[in-house]
Amino acid sequence: MITTITYAVLLAIIIGLIQCLKGFGMDSKWSPVVAIFLGLILQVGTVLYGETELFLGIINGLALGLAAVGLFSGTRSVAELVSGARGNAAPEAKQPVQ
Repeated sequence: MITTITYAVLLAIIIGLIQCLKGFGMDSKWSPVVAIFLGLILQVGTVLYGETELFLGIINGLALGLAAVGLFSGTRSVAELVSGARGNAAPEAKQPVQ
């Protein structure tokens, strides 16, 4: 039986794998596609070794991949907002001299 803890672990695995792939040079624009693919693969794997139907596993895998992408970008946005509110915003880029 797949539990909420299983989904939380799979979500953390997807986020970690995406970050590893980015560290190896994967372009960030591919993160959502890779996260959805990983979500599908991991969820279908749990279905094959669990007691869930395949269709439900595919839908849950899509949800996991999308949640991983949203969780990462949402956390990053909040971190940028908090650092900006504290006055720790990154310095603005200098305009080229003409």
